[in-house]
Amino acid sequence: PMTTAPDWSKSSSCAVCGSYKPSEDLSFTPISDGKAYQVHGMGNCKDTVIVIPDTHKGLPVVSIREHAFYNEPEITRVVLCEGITTIGPYAFGACTSLTSVTFPTTLTSIGEGAFERCTALSQINELGKVTAIEPSAFAHCPSLTSVIFPSVQTIGNLAFSGCTSLQAVDLPSSTRAIGQGAFARCTGIRSIAIPAGVTLIGDEAFSYCSALTSLTVDEGNTVYRSVDHCIIDIQNKRLIAGCST
Repeated sequence: PMTTAPDWSKSSSCAVCGSYKPSEDLSFTPISDGKAYQVHGMGNCKDTVIVIPDTHKGLPVVSIREHAFYNEPEITRVVLCEGITTIGPYAFGACTSLTSVTFPTTLTSIGEGAFERCTALSQINELGKVTAIEPSAFAHCPSLTSVIFPSVQTIGNLAFSGCTSLQAVDLPSSTRAIGQGAFARCTGIRSIAIPAGVTLIGDEAFSYCSALTSLTVDEGNTVYRSVDHCIIDIQNKRLIAGCST
């Protein structure tokens, strides 16, 4: 059947399908021996909605460079097209007007501080294939209300620290490591369930979570166990985390 082409004539949002037109005049850097591109930064782009294209000059765009959009206060939304696998350290850090990010299904890694201090960030979609969330990736994002990461294996130090509006965290069975202070000062979280495969919980991973009333560990976990809503290191008989009930 005949399809209607997107109409970009009136705004950055297609009037036909609701999708977004790729941003123009961004700067790119060739990588992988010239076989792909990395987004380098804003270049001459003046958009407030940044849409990263899937290709540039006929080659795939696969990553966002570190500090690429750091401290760009005019950016309100970011849409990453399919094909991008990596967001570099501090790529969107301190973008204080950024409210929404749409991640591609191809994304696997979010770098250190990638969205740190994005104080208005409230909406992100499912991080379907992301296996690594590096330290401070979403630290001090007080407007962020939820995060879904069904494939995550490693959550870095301070990854979500200070996300005071975060109310629910569902750690998937793939989780192996939760870094130091990963969810510290997340004052809205009420419960945490540690999966069987977790072998490392860093110090103060859940410290100052004042609303936390339930901490449990899967019975299949051989490293940690829960007693009266406290997490105990079995081998060292050490209290890892606790909460009031």
